[in-house]
Amino acid sequence: MREVTTQGLRTALLDVRIEMAAITHAVARSADLNDGDLSCLDIIHRERQISPTELARRTAIHAATMTGIIRRLEEHGWIERIAHPEDGRAVLLRMPRDRALRLAALYRDANRRVDAAGQSRSPQEREVVATYLRDVRAALHESFQAR
Repeated sequence: MREVTTQGLRTALLDVRIEMAAITHAVARSADLNDGDLSCLDIIHRERQISPTELARRTAIHAATMTGIIRRLEEHGWIERIAHPEDGRAVLLRMPRDRALRLAALYRDANRRVDAAGQSRSPQEREVVATYLRDVRAALHESFQAR
């Protein structure tokens, strides 16, 4: 087995990023969305519910721009606003169940293939990969926060 350098890891991550951007674009097009809107939906779906402020922070999108994105997603039925359970003045965003199912269906083939790739690895290998990806995510987050 050939040793993989940190440069090799970075190259592999770049390749994954490019493929993820391509699948994001294809899924967005299938859902009649733009890539940025889909990225926001992915976060809302993953978090189940999120404040507009937190969504703007997580995506590094200016609050005024985020307001337009939220309005557009809400008008097309992709998200809904619900009252914040602890702050009556605030709202949270969530995706209605039917839209979450539609989004999941658009990713189904890609998710199936990613799962199959993971199944070809031992549990220990999957843990190493998962740990590495969490560390990469944290490093990227720290870099983003330092800007």
